[in-house]
Amino acid sequence: MVITNAVKGDPYPIDTLMFFMANMAWNSTMNTVEVRRMLNDRDDSGEDRIPFVVVCDAFQSETTSFADLVLPATTNPAYSLTVYNAKAGDYGLRVGLVWWIIGIILATGYFVFSYRNFAGKVRADSAEEGY
Repeated sequence: MVITNAVKGDPYPIDTLMFFMANMAWNSTMNTVEVRRMLNDRDDSGEDRIPFVVVCDAFQSETTSFADLVLPATTNPAYSLTVYNAKAGDYGLRVGLVWWIIGIILATGYFVFSYRNFAGKVRADSAEEGY
């Protein structure tokens, strides 16, 4: 909606559009083909309908390719969004692994128990309705 209004100049023309942590060029709820077209759209004189696009994001996304200026969401690499920085602590990972193993053993045991107790074909008597 914002991009559509910006391209149409509704309610007035803009000179800058800023995206903050929003990947509009690849968002499953948007019409991505139309959004990309609108971000590249030019008027009759050949000028961009959105003259200046600024993207502020934690990582490079599809929208950054349309940006005139890309602002990183953080200046300190220690706080950037990496797999290493996003992982849980070592203790939490160990506890999670132990509970995962226990859960898998219990689920497997329950599956085997249920399969053995309820194995076989279901038979309906002719007097019953059969369901």
